[in-house]
Amino acid sequence: MEERRWQRFSIKRPAFCALLQQQPTFWMNLQTRYALEVAEDEIADKVERDVRPLEAAPVRQFKTKDEPAKYLQAAARRRAEFWS
Repeated sequence: MEERRWQRFSIKRPAFCALLQQQPTFWMNLQTRYALEVAEDEIADKVERDVRPLEAAPVRQFKTKDEPAKYLQAAARRRAEFWS
């Protein structure tokens, strides 16, 4: 019922936009935002229950100043070999 009520005010009707002196994109964005908020409300509990954040990857520690350059060179060689 709620969805049908919003669909009646179709953004494609120029008279509706002119009546309220707004651009059609404003009303489309407003309608989209409302639909997203409704969808978020519907699935918020399931997302909270089922979704778990991933842990951050550990930071690579280099022992010498030259090691990062060597690491990047080796990675570049591996990429070149892969794509050749």
